[in-house]
Amino acid sequence: MLHIAQPALSQQLVTLEAELQQQLLIRTKRGVTPTEAGKVLYGHAQVILRQCEQAQSDVNASGLALSGPV
Repeated sequence: MLHIAQPALSQQLVTLEAELQQQLLIRTKRGVTPTEAGKVLYGHAQVILRQCEQAQSDVNASGLALSGPV
């Protein structure tokens, strides 16, 4: 779940498409389908999210062992 209202999400998507100068989704009455550019961006987003999760995990793990002067 994204925890964002649909109108706000739509506006963010329009802004992103304008910045990239690429259409990311094909919108129809039945829903949306990613364009090739949308698929490429989605792949990069997945990598970034995995890296963020790994960074958080690494930071949390680094705090498990106490070190330094007391």
